[in-house]
Amino acid sequence: MKNVRTAILDDEISNIEILKRILLDCENVEVIWTADNLDDALANIEKERVDVVFMDIQLPPYTSFELLPKISNLNFEIVFVTAYQEYAVRALKMAAMDYILKPFKASDIISAIEKVRTKQSKFGEISGLGKNYFSSAPENFSKIVVHVADGYDIVDIN
Repeated sequence: MKNVRTAILDDEISNIEILKRILLDCENVEVIWTADNLDDALANIEKERVDVVFMDIQLPPYTSFELLPKISNLNFEIVFVTAYQEYAVRALKMAAMDYILKPFKASDIISAIEKVRTKQSKFGEISGLGKNYFSSAPENFSKIVVHVADGYDIVDIN
């Protein structure tokens, strides 16, 4: 089984430590980086590939919604972990994989990891098919749109 590469963005160090402990207790899960502010998170996103970022929303004086438009290649899943339920609709509109309210339980985090694994296994198959099928496509052809149960996803075929 492929390791799930995770990252954590939260302004509260205690939440980072709790999340990190839960994630490291999961089989085949790595915590690649943690950050407690948007600038550090953006720097880490640009240099280290991850599969999923567990992201708090309130990061005074900003919100993580301000980080997302700054990311040039959003190639990871987002799981929002927050104490504020009023952001749920906005988070889901931004294609969040999950939305977990604080205080969270380990089972919530484990469930989110399982969702990532499920999506990875589905897209691994689709990407493999795409590479074979589109091998003669133009050089700038690198993504396809795939219909999934809850909408559409863009799959990188390179």
